[in-house]
Amino acid sequence: MFCEVCREYPSIADHNSKLYEGVTGSKRIESVQSHESSKYHLLCIQRKEVTEKGTGPMFVALKKQAENMDDQLKPMFNTAFYVAKQKLPFRSLEGLIEHQEKNGIKMQTQYRNDKGYKAFVQAIAEVEKDRVYEDLKTSRCFTDGRWIHRYICDRT
Repeated sequence: MFCEVCREYPSIADHNSKLYEGVTGSKRIESVQSHESSKYHLLCIQRKEVTEKGTGPMFVALKKQAENMDDQLKPMFNTAFYVAKQKLPFRSLEGLIEHQEKNGIKMQTQYRNDKGYKAFVQAIAEVEKDRVYEDLKTSRCFTDGRWIHRYICDRT
């Protein structure tokens, strides 16, 4: 018998503990209880809880920061998508950004340039291209409006 949690985190565990090494034969309840209340075992338990549940203060702070970043980047992606879909020049972005800020939408300042929006449009194009590719893979045939492309069609 051995302590699974302590073996999972050997950098923290007490290597001299009988339950870390593994016990064979008769086991005494006192030794198990002693190990459960030991400082090193409790540290291993704490590390496991933080790692698995994501409840540690650092994890919570990073998660909140990521959510805030998502909330701030979503309007930027939507604006970039609108400009690309309408085939507008990137010069029109500044006016759209100012208009959205007047409506109370917080916009990131670091991506407020042509290069930032170009990166957004490229990311959107990549996702859309992958989506179309998956649709084509799962369809039996497709058409471009004039021709039915038979080399993909399933003739059964």
